Amino acid sequence: MVRTTLANTDNSSTAQAINVVQEITKLKAHPAWSILSADINSRKNNWSSNLTKRLISGDVMDQREIDRKSGFFAGCLFVINMVEGSDKEIERLLREATKDRE
Repeated sequence: MVRTTLANTDNSSTAQAINVVQEITKLKAHPAWSILSADINSRKNNWSSNLTKRLISGDVMDQREIDRKSGFFAGCLFVINMVEGSDKEIERLLREATKDRE
């Protein structure tokens, strides 16, 4: 259905973007996706909880290590959220492509 719609668009960069997002969407169908997503969320929550406990107890921690771990989990969650939101991204790109044609 989406590919038929793409054939009617004149914007090849939009068509390419939609094709990329369609490929990303396929990750959700993989059996390991839900396991990976849950594992990353669990690890982030455990790390945040341990960090909070250590800071409240007065433990001195290296700010660079906190920043590094925080950035690592932010990157992981960015990928997870991108895959989880890929259906909405396709819809947005299709709306833009049809709006450009009008």
